[in-house]
Amino acid sequence: MALIFVMINCQMNCISLIMTHLWKILQKFYVCCTNLETGKPEYLECTDMRKDMDKMRASASLPVVSQIVEVDGKKLLDGGTGDSIPIFQFRRMGYRKDIVVLTRPEGYVKEEDSLLKLEAIRYKEYPEYVKRIAMRHLYYNKTLEKLAELEQKGEVLIIRPSVSIDISRIERDDKKIQAMYDLGVYDAENKIEENPGIFEVNDSGFISES
Repeated sequence: MALIFVMINCQMNCISLIMTHLWKILQKFYVCCTNLETGKPEYLECTDMRKDMDKMRASASLPVVSQIVEVDGKKLLDGGTGDSIPIFQFRRMGYRKDIVVLTRPEGYVKEEDSLLKLEAIRYKEYPEYVKRIAMRHLYYNKTLEKLAELEQKGEVLIIRPSVSIDISRIERDDKKIQAMYDLGVYDAENKIEENPGIFEVNDSGFISES
């Protein structure tokens, strides 16, 4: 994981001044990380891709297989543990027409983490984080219930896989990864075609599942 982000960082140093300006004029961009000491999510704003590389690295650092990333004195890992689908945070920030991208098809229910015992040993110095891991599936499923309500009211647009693909979070099969990518493009295009003008709403937010 560290090597990947180092390579990206090196490539970023070669990007033209025009691309740097394009990055800075985009809408606000946040990443969600989980604070190991508190067990709570941290929503970090990124304003410069090169300067904020550690924030993005932390938000994609999966438990057990990744090293802890320290940002501004906080010990962080992937935001999926603290807040997998940060719809509530976006609504607190004032966004009322949100596009939510999920990685599981409709009807999915998350179960208790199968690696909980291993994670409890690995992060025994961070009891609040372990508690959060143990309750993650409960938070996740409750969020899905709320999303269903908001979707019925027309307050969120949900893009999710139309079919289930057996794929791991650390998948190495190129064909499976490509199939998942192609499905995502297909489902997104169909959803956007069904909802023209969704990107024209001023108070809209784009939320991706962690």
